[in-house]
Amino acid sequence: MVYEVANGVLIYYLPEELDHYAADMLKRKTAHVFDEEEIRYLIFDFSKTQFMDSSGIGLITGRFRMVHDKGGCVYAVHVNETIDRILLMSGIYRILKKMDSLDAIKKEMVKEDIMNSANEMNVEFDSVAKNESFARVIVASFITSTNPTLEEVSDIKTAVSEAVTNAIIHGYEKGAGKIWIRTVVEDRSVYIEVRDKGIGIADVKQAMEPLFTTKPEEERSGMGFSFMEAFMDRLEVESAAGEGTVVKMWKEIGAPAPHYE
Repeated sequence: MVYEVANGVLIYYLPEELDHYAADMLKRKTAHVFDEEEIRYLIFDFSKTQFMDSSGIGLITGRFRMVHDKGGCVYAVHVNETIDRILLMSGIYRILKKMDSLDAIKKEMVKEDIMNSANEMNVEFDSVAKNESFARVIVASFITSTNPTLEEVSDIKTAVSEAVTNAIIHGYEKGAGKIWIRTVVEDRSVYIEVRDKGIGIADVKQAMEPLFTTKPEEERSGMGFSFMEAFMDRLEVESAAGEGTVVKMWKEIGAPAPHYE
């Protein structure tokens, strides 16, 4: 077997001697694969290889270019001392990852897929009221890749607004500060974290009770956390007096993607 391809992975089973003739043969035999398949990972299996010249290096660098723009990776496995010395001298380990086994490569690919599938945004802004709308809009814009319904967008905007308002009014009641929002989208899952370094909450459980407010004179409803719980799938609040507050919210976007005939 010269090569094997499945699920976006192309494995080259390299011959005992990887010279110009062998490298050219491998290029010709696998040229169609890159046209027919979405290849993201290349594995060069050196288990049989005892000799390699610069043609082998050319094979690897040429295939690397074909997957690099797709965010792919190139691996070498079962590399003996002789081949390792050649690869090291060539400087190709800058683009080639040497691994001990195919199982190790599979674990590495899973990690790469997780990293590539998640999209993260971090923003920092002043704790002033006019930035509440900015926070809602920027998070709503960032999650559009999940194809949310208008109702789901509204839910998330409401939850973000409540969390940011709490940070402005309660977190920094003694002066302005900074608010940080971290949003992570992975497939159709949305995670939002709103953090401040304000005065914190002495009793989180009490603060999360409906209608509880520390500012009745400002006619606050005390429903901020209740709204967050109602509009998101999950809510967690971490806080300590004098250290600030972190509001963590999760939502699974359930609307199916639109289908066009």
